[in-house]
Amino acid sequence: MNSGSIALKPVDTIRAMGLRLREGLALLANESGIAIRQSGPLQMPLMLFDADPGAGKGRAFCSAALRHGAFFHPQHNMFLSAAHRAADIDEALEAASHGFKAVRDLNRRLKG
Repeated sequence: MNSGSIALKPVDTIRAMGLRLREGLALLANESGIAIRQSGPLQMPLMLFDADPGAGKGRAFCSAALRHGAFFHPQHNMFLSAAHRAADIDEALEAASHGFKAVRDLNRRLKG
């Protein structure tokens, strides 16, 4: 270990990655003009869309994100492990950006 680096405990790593994910999702949602709610512990995040009683927005988001390499669940808590690193979260956020685009497109179609 470098003298300049600090080894994090696995639980601290998981929390840090959960916070990175949660903050990234909030930023992307805000940039997209989409209202979301996040809850759950940082290591078991839950993200839901406002005004989405049938989870159609959640399914559109998750389908688009999956096509771009990240698995999110439209209605249940997800989970992170100590194996997740910043690059993994960044890749998931890149995929999430496509998910938010899909929700924007769905919103436009519904407003019609």
